[in-house]
Amino acid sequence: MKKYKLKKDLPYAKAGEVFEVDRNDNITVFGGGHHYYSPQDLPEWFEEVDGRWKPSVVENYYYVDSDTLVEEHYWCGCDLDDGRFDNHNCFKTEKEAKSAAKKIKKLLLGLHDGGYNKQWSGNLPRGSRPVKGS
Repeated sequence: MKKYKLKKDLPYAKAGEVFEVDRNDNITVFGGGHHYYSPQDLPEWFEEVDGRWKPSVVENYYYVDSDTLVEEHYWCGCDLDDGRFDNHNCFKTEKEAKSAAKKIKKLLLGLHDGGYNKQWSGNLPRGSRPVKGS
């Protein structure tokens, strides 16, 4: 289901709250009765979100660095933060980031042991060689 974030305060909901659309593509806001809003008709009030967790400003998050080590950083909204989020390299917990790092290592090892070496059959550029993982 699609999710939308409220851009502006409403009488019964605050900006930043995330809502799922119902089967009629409406959002229901409870409080003083039921209020139905169509995000397609009110783009100035709602923006579609992809459902992933995204840190608030100064909230800590974890990411996998280029050496596949897990690092902690606080969200400041800079280009690095946005890039990590856009590349799905932004995790709420260290455990999630460690799990992702393990999968990345396995994928990279597979490129060498399962595909890369066989595909190139020893025709690597002079002076280079695949690195065996631990």
